Amino acid sequence: MIRFLLSIVRIIISIYLCAVILIFAYFTVYKELYDDKFPMIQGYSYIKVPDDNLSPEYVKNDYVLVQYEDDQKVEVGDYVVYLKDNKYPTMKQVTKLEDYIVTLNFSNKNEESTINFDMIIAKAKYSNPKLSKILHIITNPVALIVLLVSVVLIPELTYKRY
Repeated sequence: MIRFLLSIVRIIISIYLCAVILIFAYFTVYKELYDDKFPMIQGYSYIKVPDDNLSPEYVKNDYVLVQYEDDQKVEVGDYVVYLKDNKYPTMKQVTKLEDYIVTLNFSNKNEESTINFDMIIAKAKYSNPKLSKILHIITNPVALIVLLVSVVLIPELTYKRY
């Protein structure tokens, strides 16, 4: 009975890990093949926070789920994603709104810069520190291989076959 339950758990974990791998592979391949700087699935994507400029809301290495914003419902205090220098997805906080211009906070030093509304790609929706740690491990190729091997092999090696 225990062996049967372990087999089911192993299958569920393997399917979950394969799904996560496929999603991250999709994002990576799509970026390279189509030269898309910010690919999305059903209007959602993710961005990794590179530094502590967005603290305390988001800290370095957090993964943030972002949603595409086509009608530009942006408010002061929102975190938005845009392409910096038309190359790099960057997330900053909105500090002021004017007619067609958004002012963004660029660091904890209250430095500001402005962009047009049409440059905004997405708006931050969700982040969880524990989920970010898991995604950080899963996106590391070595850790992913170790995790997959351990999920598949450890149950086989620990229980005797009769």
